[in-house]
Amino acid sequence: MKGMLTVLARELAEWRLLFLVALVLGLFPLALPWLPNAGGLDPAELRDATALGLAAVAGCVLAFVLGASVLARDLSERRLGFYFVRPLSGAAIWGGKMLGAAILCLGSSALVLLPAVLAGGDVAPTSRWGLDPEVLPFLLVPGLLLLLVGSHAGSVMVRSRSPWLAFDVASLALVTAAFWACQRLLQREGAIGSLQRMQISLVWTFLVVTAVAGLVQVVRGRTDLHRGHRLLSLTLWSLLGATALGSFSYARWVLGVTPRDLTGFREILPAPSGSWIALGGEAAGRGGYAPVFLFDLASGRSIKILGDIEIYRMRNPAFSRDGSRAVWMSWSAGEGYVLSALDLRRPGAVPVQTRISYPQRPVFFVIAPDGSRVAALWRDRVTVDDLRTGRMLVSQLLPDDFEYDDRLLFIDAGHLRIFRSEAIERLGQPPVWRLSTLDLEIATRRIVPVTSIEMTGHEGGFDLSPAGTHALLYRYPSQKPLLADLLTGRTMALPFSKDPLLTRFLPDGRLILTEAEGGRVLFRLLSSEGAEQIRIALPGVRLLIGGQPAPDFLAVAAWTGSSKDSKAWTSWLVDLETGHLRMIGRGLLPTAVGPREPGSLPARMFHRGRGDLLLFDPATGKLQTVLPGLDRARDLSAPWMLEMVIPGP
Repeated sequence: MKGMLTVLARELAEWRLLFLVALVLGLFPLALPWLPNAGGLDPAELRDATALGLAAVAGCVLAFVLGASVLARDLSERRLGFYFVRPLSGAAIWGGKMLGAAILCLGSSALVLLPAVLAGGDVAPTSRWGLDPEVLPFLLVPGLLLLLVGSHAGSVMVRSRSPWLAFDVASLALVTAAFWACQRLLQREGAIGSLQRMQISLVWTFLVVTAVAGLVQVVRGRTDLHRGHRLLSLTLWSLLGATALGSFSYARWVLGVTPRDLTGFREILPAPSGSWIALGGEAAGRGGYAPVFLFDLASGRSIKILGDIEIYRMRNPAFSRDGSRAVWMSWSAGEGYVLSALDLRRPGAVPVQTRISYPQRPVFFVIAPDGSRVAALWRDRVTVDDLRTGRMLVSQLLPDDFEYDDRLLFIDAGHLRIFRSEAIERLGQPPVWRLSTLDLEIATRRIVPVTSIEMTGHEGGFDLSPAGTHALLYRYPSQKPLLADLLTGRTMALPFSKDPLLTRFLPDGRLILTEAEGGRVLFRLLSSEGAEQIRIALPGVRLLIGGQPAPDFLAVAAWTGSSKDSKAWTSWLVDLETGHLRMIGRGLLPTAVGPREPGSLPARMFHRGRGDLLLFDPATGKLQTVLPGLDRARDLSAPWMLEMVIPGP
């Protein structure tokens, strides 16, 4: 230690004028706001930004220059023997010189900032300057030190003029490619948290590895530049190679998740029929990585896909109505949004990238009932593509401007229904909201208007029936929707006595109305024409409508509001013929929200508060755990959270 301090003192004395130069340089930002052509910027911000920039530049330049000279120059000029003839170890020589260079770099940067700090400036590298305050503290100092020891290693390699330099260049290319591949792999799948963890760890690892290689070069190579270069290269590239293998292992561990690794199921999207669902959630211990899976409830098979379950109002993946195919969009550099597809009915099928790609994300896209075609809605047109051949069948301009709520629905493989909404302002007349229904015949590429329904008001919205023949029309701020026949244009008021809690279509077109009545929820079933069929009351203040575990039976969940625990939810089975209620269990929520094929496995799914995914057998009343959730899952009791946890139709 005494020998290292002696070398350190010598280095600081030799380069002491750097501190004075840094302090003088730090005075420049104080005068900058009063110089001509200051650009009219705020003087304090201009001063602080300039001081921060100068400090960063000074630190980087000194790290590069000192790292390349304090040891490597003495070694190449054969002056390092001055230290070895004295009672100094190689470790003391290396430590004293590199520690001195580090103090000079960091100290000079601090002195550049000192005048601005004394003047009351805010020079902390925070989000004020567009920088991440959570990551920077882990990268700034080790980054400068890495530049210091890295420039030392590079200087030794260049100054030795040895054939080993070719080995260094080849090794650098391989290691760089390996780390770049790991980063691209994590970035491509959206594992940004894990990527930041890896980047921070790599900076510190590179620093330690490069420092160890430099230490070995001085201790074992002593004054022999060629021998030191060889020892430096062998140590550096072997350790970095091991680090690259470790990075690949980490990336594979992060991305090699299964549905059982999820801490909870943030989104669950069942197919309209069949046994497949899409589900997503955060994976345990992976820095917020939230993958999306296609999962077969019948076999337990899962396939990880690239994409989000919901992109604004659009479902991704989209399932065909017969449950035979899933299609999803994923971003690919140079190609845009590429569609991939999976044949859900063929055992062992793997995802296939189709020939269809979009330069930008469409407003809405939907798949044909038989999975043969896909339609996309854009701001000014609608396109239809054949999934099997990749051939564009239709690209048709639309007559009106795009609105946020516009949607598409395949009636069959040859006909596409387009739903367009718009707000209309006429001079001297009240505002009108209009819903237009159009039919596109794909073979002739002809768009035919079907109906146009207008309501007074600035804003409106609509929910479609599964067949696209009826819609619930909302006039904001009113909470009571109208039932509209989209084939005839007729509308009718629904029989609400109070503001509704929930209104939803069943797969067969019948309608469910719910409203609060004291401490109960009034549940009514209406025909597709609006005639009331059954009326029952359930205890609770909020109701969640699920799927149909069996024909003529509907799963619902009522929330009592008595506690903030998910056990406050109770699931019931409603007989849609008689109105009879049968309790399924407490602390359960039906997962298949929206119209699904009655009796299908997705329609029988339930979700437990701590994250378990279960299947209900309506014949026996038993529940079978399909995917166990982890105890870290979120609480599902708050009604506002249900919109995030369990998506609507």
